[in-house]
Amino acid sequence: MASNQMNLEKKVSNIFTEMFSYSNIDKIKKSSMKNESEWDSLKHMEIIFTIEKSFKIKLKQSDIIKMTSFKSILNILKKY
Repeated sequence: MASNQMNLEKKVSNIFTEMFSYSNIDKIKKSSMKNESEWDSLKHMEIIFTIEKSFKIKLKQSDIIKMTSFKSILNILKKY
């Protein structure tokens, strides 16, 4: 895995650890709005805000809507 990809994954993992109090990387990687009861619309906006702040970016509305899992967040962030 490329260094940038590893850094991206680590940064997003840290955000999920903070948001959901996770410590298990496998649970983090499988996280999605569908399987996390805590991940409601408010939590979603907290995640988005934290990502934007952490990466110093402004996400497009169309991307925010698609960011419904750890995997989708990683894939979308690769564009920025």
